[in-house]
Amino acid sequence: MGASAPASALMAAIYLTHPVHGAKVAVLDMEADFDVQNGWSRYNPEEQDVPQTEVAPAPALRRGRRKKDEEE
Repeated sequence: MGASAPASALMAAIYLTHPVHGAKVAVLDMEADFDVQNGWSRYNPEEQDVPQTEVAPAPALRRGRRKKDEEE
């Protein structure tokens, strides 16, 4: 058996960012094209700094027990 290429050489890495969801890596052109249609944008980390995106914090949830008068 011959030597094969390293796994990193076989897989494409397409870097994407989103203003709400942050950054992700797609491995297929079809996946990246679908993501671009849904608000993601491509970038090349070797040509520019990683874009800093603000992720919206999750809303605070009420915790604890209900008040006695609400249990009835």
